[in-house]
Amino acid sequence: MDANSQWTALGFARGGKSVSEGFYPSMEEAILAVVNEKEQLHRAKSSDNSRTILVLTSLGYDVTDIRGHDLLKGLTDLDYVKKQGVNGPIWALIAMDSHAYALPEDSEVKDYTTREKILDYLLECQLSDGGWALSGDLSDSDMTGMCLQALAPYYDKRADVKAAVDRALETLSQMQNADGSYSAFGSGDGLTPTSESISQVLVALSALGIDPEKDERFIKNGHTVVEALCAFFIDGGGFSHLKGYGVDGMATEQAFYALTAYFRMLDGKTSLYDMTDVPIRKSAAAGNTSLPAKENEQDETSSSDQEAVSAADSAEEENTEVALAVTAAAEEKEESLSPLLWGVPGVGLLGVLTYWLDKKHKARKH
Repeated sequence: MDANSQWTALGFARGGKSVSEGFYPSMEEAILAVVNEKEQLHRAKSSDNSRTILVLTSLGYDVTDIRGHDLLKGLTDLDYVKKQGVNGPIWALIAMDSHAYALPEDSEVKDYTTREKILDYLLECQLSDGGWALSGDLSDSDMTGMCLQALAPYYDKRADVKAAVDRALETLSQMQNADGSYSAFGSGDGLTPTSESISQVLVALSALGIDPEKDERFIKNGHTVVEALCAFFIDGGGFSHLKGYGVDGMATEQAFYALTAYFRMLDGKTSLYDMTDVPIRKSAAAGNTSLPAKENEQDETSSSDQEAVSAADSAEEENTEVALAVTAAAEEKEESLSPLLWGVPGVGLLGVLTYWLDKKHKARKH
């Protein structure tokens, strides 16, 4: 199962949608096919463990027992986590904090991973211009956005983190293009905006509780981050990587979960990667992101309530059918999931985009 289908599943879960019953078994088999004796899913990319932890957590599965495998143990070796440069520690910290996870003891590693060590490392990696990058001394808006996502939970807990975040926000404000968009490195006529850069900045701002529709630091010539992202939307469903091109799978999945992160912030919910609102269950019911109904609840509801429940069940069945189609396509390694997911009104990104445009319209009327 590819990373795209996993991120799509996370977006579904955090957006209140269901995924098919076949998603977890497929993901489980994919894990068992590659996991090593150290519980690592890749010889050099700890982010594979981190991503998988995030996806399974969003769906309510126990990441410490995947047929006896504990995916958290794959993150205990800090030397291994750092093999990806700043990227590995960023996603390891996000995964650890997604459900306040404690890493298991591991006496075999020389440098045991802790939150404090990762935080110190990330602060050490902050560049002189205020942001972060995988390499070089010029900040990358994507990596800066991702690092801010990891640091967000500590903004009010450590003064040094707060100072680093505030400085990075100034950098992101300066990097923003005149149309509200972001390019990977810096801004200006010689750089090309990408939807993925905008998406990562939007997730970061949402995690920090910053509304880019209202914060003047992220409004350029009346253009906002959200508006800039939606400019990459392709009629019929999906997002492009660059303007003027067709639907791109990675661009679409990132835009989907970025807008989901933004709407969660507007609705006062936990952030995209703060999944402490998700109950972790070991039973077959895991994966259903709604809490179990109380006993005899149906007997206590009025007829109108029962009709509402019935309507919701019908809508949920429709969403599940769409998710099933998406998962089936992923298992067959289709190159593009967009015709199945993004073109269905009220489901996935098209529904999210419609919701945003409707909110903008209503705001202008008042």
